Amino acid sequence: MPSWLPRAMMLALWIITAFGITLWLFLQLQNLIMLLLISLFLALALEPAVNWLHRHRWPRGPATGAVMLLVVAVSVVFFSMLGSMLIGQVLALASEVPSMARALLNWVNTTFGTSYSPTTLLNEISSASGLLEQYASGIANNLWGAGTTLLVLLFNGLAIALFTFYLCADGPRFRRVICSVLPPRTQREVLRAWEIAIAKTGGYLYSRALLALFCGVAHYVVLIALDIPFAFALALWIGVLSQFIPTVGTYIGGAVPVLVALMEGV
Repeated sequence: MPSWLPRAMMLALWIITAFGITLWLFLQLQNLIMLLLISLFLALALEPAVNWLHRHRWPRGPATGAVMLLVVAVSVVFFSMLGSMLIGQVLALASEVPSMARALLNWVNTTFGTSYSPTTLLNEISSASGLLEQYASGIANNLWGAGTTLLVLLFNGLAIALFTFYLCADGPRFRRVICSVLPPRTQREVLRAWEIAIAKTGGYLYSRALLALFCGVAHYVVLIALDIPFAFALALWIGVLSQFIPTVGTYIGGAVPVLVALMEGV
């Protein structure tokens, strides 16, 4: 046996063991790692605004809290507007269902020579009530799972907010701790890469937010001129999706106002 073979076998065994332990740790901690990555991205995006406030004599903690509260407020306004638009459209659609059903029934009777009546249609629908009851019972059984999922999402959101706050508020100290274990040349490269990441991430998001504002204002004026309901919510929807979702965001954002206009008969 060559003298190097036992050492090579031992080295291969150590490499395989280390790889297995690393893979096991990654699988066990993948949710935490994902939360940390999301928090790091958000911290990089918020840090330019925090640095601007810090240069204007704001402490980093209150500056980070103020920026995060502003982001949360904008998100709440966006989703509340979309929610009010969705509820309004659903109620409007529900009020139109009887007339739509009668018109569809008349078209079926005229086209296919049938003689269905609304009473017959209701009887046929009631015959499938067993399936509806089974579906409703399935929903009731899944309420516990839905509540658990909601609690998990709430915990993850709070964890992301906490990590983001500390990564952004203690960003300089965090970078000093990392660079303290690196050689001087590597320290300069790490700091340079970190500053570039902050500038590019923040610049992209802030420029997109400014474009979303201009896009939303322009669409709001057009929607008001066309007398389309929910103009503010639709303009907000178009502005955000068209700027923050590449390529298809413009089409998705523009499809909803068209559908609303068609439903309202504009």
